[in-house]
Amino acid sequence: ITLLGIFGSTWNFEGFNFLSFNGYIYGLDGAQAIFGSGWRLLALRAGTLLTLLLPLFALVVFLAKIFGRELTNSKLLSFSGIASFIVGLILIFISAGSLLTDFRERATETDQITLSGMSFDITADILEDDQGFFFDVEDELLHIENVRFNIEASRSSTASLELKHAASGRNHSEARARAQSFDYPTAQEGEALRLSEYFTVPKESLYRGQDLKVTLRLPVGATVYLDESIENIMYDIRNVQDMYDGDMLGHQWEMTPEGLSCTDCATIEYYDAHDFEESIEENLEEMEESIEEKLEALELELKKLKDR
Repeated sequence: ITLLGIFGSTWNFEGFNFLSFNGYIYGLDGAQAIFGSGWRLLALRAGTLLTLLLPLFALVVFLAKIFGRELTNSKLLSFSGIASFIVGLILIFISAGSLLTDFRERATETDQITLSGMSFDITADILEDDQGFFFDVEDELLHIENVRFNIEASRSSTASLELKHAASGRNHSEARARAQSFDYPTAQEGEALRLSEYFTVPKESLYRGQDLKVTLRLPVGATVYLDESIENIMYDIRNVQDMYDGDMLGHQWEMTPEGLSCTDCATIEYYDAHDFEESIEENLEEMEESIEEKLEALELELKKLKDR
């Protein structure tokens, strides 16, 4: 099935969406995004085609035996299938192995966008494709859905949006050039701050581990409303109530000296793991002391009975 998936995705045969990970479909766009359109993709296509000849020839021999028709060249077919399988694997390994050199170095580029106001209503552009994607090649641009959004306190009196884009390359200069070449669609209209689930890089940059960390930095006193549309890009946003990312949606939050705090959540007592463990240990100690006291009292009673 994996070979069929590689075969279908690299040749773009409709209906061969076998390769998926966490609901994301990797098709021809994924192959082009990683291998480009040069010799690497050609070697991968030829390799997958050759590896599929072995099971195909084996099926022919098997069906011939079932129908009682012995093939005079069955040994030749078997040998050809094995040889093509080995050659195909070699081509696949050469194509995939050549990519390793493109991940030697890592670089990060940081951009800062100053925002206006102290109150924000955050939404995100939702992808039209219900299945989602990780790679998408369109209009000479590579769309990558690998955005992680967080909210942290700002050291200044103004709010800002920090974009950290990381990428890999054969050397540091190549990695840095890739890291500098990206675009993330954002827009602010009054309190409305619109983000996106993806960012774009030039198609020729290829996918080399690019990821984007988007951090909203808020000064103390700033408020923010988290719309449900940003669920896919939220990444472990710390808050005073210690709520999970999904539970933070649909609520108003304020940056306080203690951190991000919910202003419209129901009053709930939250316990952290350390306090909970301490409470259990204290209860266990009290139970042990109580048991020891009862055992001592029981021993005294037994001693009195023996003395009588």
